[in-house]
Amino acid sequence: MKGTVENGKYVIYLGTDDGIYKYAENVTLVNKGKVQLNNFYLFQNYPNPFNPSTKIKYQLPQSGIVLLKIIDILGQEIKTVIEEYQNAGVHEVSFNASDIASGVYFYKVASGNFSLVKKMVLLR
Repeated sequence: MKGTVENGKYVIYLGTDDGIYKYAENVTLVNKGKVQLNNFYLFQNYPNPFNPSTKIKYQLPQSGIVLLKIIDILGQEIKTVIEEYQNAGVHEVSFNASDIASGVYFYKVASGNFSLVKKMVLLR
């Protein structure tokens, strides 16, 4: 997904079943076509509900070790999807849930002092 710089902000337009949304983020550096964003962000997985795979997208303001974990409704860790060093920027990973039961799950992305959690639904 590519965005543009408008009035000092990096802007992405997102189309969903509910309409078109504009996501704008402050820009800290624009150099040779590269845009550095200054916020940690976790997007909603897509599709959601899903069966059996979905995509999880997140944004890192700085490089570092990233953990992406799947957690069940009781708070138990089900799976570690990512545990590795990643560069700053937007990242997307596919998660295949063919080996877990239908239900409500949470996905948590953590890096440095940042962590965010969102809900996802696996329907079979």
